[in-house]
Amino acid sequence: MKKEPQEFTTINQQIDLLKSRNLIFKSEKNAKIILESYGYYEIINGYKNFYVEKTNICSLITTSH
Repeated sequence: MKKEPQEFTTINQQIDLLKSRNLIFKSEKNAKIILESYGYYEIINGYKNFYVEKTNICSLITTSH
């Protein structure tokens, strides 16, 4: 079965998607910089865990319950 390619989303759309998934950003400005630098999937799926200093990302987001 062939998988359909996903549509491109802007950084603002990515931020909105993450907010809809209950992520709260301490600094949207910094989150945008990190998303532009590393990419959504590399950060969210954890591929960069071993390469990105954890404080760069963890200090920008928190989850709400």
